[in-house]
Amino acid sequence: DIFTALSAGSTILIPTEHLLFNPDLLYPWLLNKKPTICHTTPAMTKLMHSGYHGSEKIESLRAIFSGGDRLEGHHVNDMMTIAPNAKLINFYGATET
Repeated sequence: DIFTALSAGSTILIPTEHLLFNPDLLYPWLLNKKPTICHTTPAMTKLMHSGYHGSEKIESLRAIFSGGDRLEGHHVNDMMTIAPNAKLINFYGATET
């Protein structure tokens, strides 16, 4: 997943473990880094959304790729709340798709 982005000259943003387990720090980090594409899991979307407290939205996100687990409606709602400009693409897996 990272080689396509790197070969196109993109920057890969990987939050530290400390950020991953603290949504109140992760969300401001995302706002500051201004990602344009996010490849994540449904569980991580829940964590990202839990750091949103009606504050600034992540307007920079154009696409969110979700994989690794079943994507449910509440995951979609969570991500569309914090990233209203993004398209959400379900990458659950070739076998499942």
